[in-house]
Amino acid sequence: MEEINKRIEVSKKIIIDCSLENGGIVAANTTKDYYPSTAKNYLYIWPRDASYACVASDITGISNVQENFFNWCLNYLKVLKQKDYFMKSIIQMA
Repeated sequence: MEEINKRIEVSKKIIIDCSLENGGIVAANTTKDYYPSTAKNYLYIWPRDASYACVASDITGISNVQENFFNWCLNYLKVLKQKDYFMKSIIQMA
């Protein structure tokens, strides 16, 4: 049981480290020392993967990650709409 608790705590630390101040949740916060040097510059936000982090945050009792992320999503969509990217991508898909 001790090993499971240790892994949960490490996982919580990684989720917190991947949750940015602006609300985005990066796939890997490669600015942290515990990532290998070959993983540098991988600060992408994948909504599907970030939603998994939100569920894990909820289960483990980490607060603010979920709401901040969904606010980030709303703000990002507003930017896409302002630049007319959102509608163009929907039209291209049709």
